Amino acid sequence: MNISQQQILYILTLNEFKNFGKAAEVCFVTQPTLSMQIKKAEESLGFQIFNRKRNPLELTVYGKKLIPIISDMQAEYKKISRLSQENQGKIVEEIKIGIIPTVATYLVPKLFENKNLFSKNVKWAIIELKSEDLLEQIRLKKIDFGIMAGPLLEENLMITSLYNEEILIYTKNTKSKNNISTEDLKTSHPWLLNSGNCLRTQMMHFCQIEKEQENDWNYEGGNLHMLLQMVDNHGGYTLIPEFYFKQYKINSKNIAHAVTENQRFHPARNIISVSTLKNSKHPDLISLIHFIKKEFANTELKKYDILSWK
Repeated sequence: MNISQQQILYILTLNEFKNFGKAAEVCFVTQPTLSMQIKKAEESLGFQIFNRKRNPLELTVYGKKLIPIISDMQAEYKKISRLSQENQGKIVEEIKIGIIPTVATYLVPKLFENKNLFSKNVKWAIIELKSEDLLEQIRLKKIDFGIMAGPLLEENLMITSLYNEEILIYTKNTKSKNNISTEDLKTSHPWLLNSGNCLRTQMMHFCQIEKEQENDWNYEGGNLHMLLQMVDNHGGYTLIPEFYFKQYKINSKNIAHAVTENQRFHPARNIISVSTLKNSKHPDLISLIHFIKKEFANTELKKYDILSWK
């Protein structure tokens, strides 16, 4: 029994896209070539990997058992390639990082400003992903490292708490600028990020928004800047992360601290990093983790109510 490194790539790609034509396009081969190589791999293994009668394509029972094994094999091949490059003095490590949009908006500029602090042999490739998409890309090993809001309990991933971030209220229509409870917000219009953004879910949890507000019209923004403009122009409120406020020097007159109804805890989110347990790039990732922890360390002693992102 033997399957090649190329066949492993074809199998993993086909499993990701569930379509022979798309997988062939991504692998830069013809569809007949990809189909033939996967069939050869199945003959060598002695079982079918894919159920071709289903649309979209599905893994067979043994196919499901095979995928994590060959994913680890692909990772080991990459380690061998890295050793060869290191020996030749040619190594430039590419680290693919996924960051949720509401963190990327202030973290990416900070990383760029401090890029000289990291190894010159590391190339950062950063992409914005919503939480569920980020986790899926980690599981498929399409990205090496993810930064998102927790909490997250998953045994097969390495999860590190980076920092807590208070969630603030941006509004023009309140008398008290210090502590606003959910009761104070009930008569104001909430401006929400669109579906899939974890801050939207956290806002709905904290503000007890059970369903869409009844209005003449509604807008769900894709970015925080637009939501601030909607508040400025039309009233109401939205929630923004603490470090977004600090990065972009937003008018502090419109910023208020939120508290739970008993006036004791401030709503916050726990920002975490996520990666696979077997990852040859961990040494470089550790330096990134240390930088983020230091840069966004919590200096104020506050009691936080960590909101769920689901």
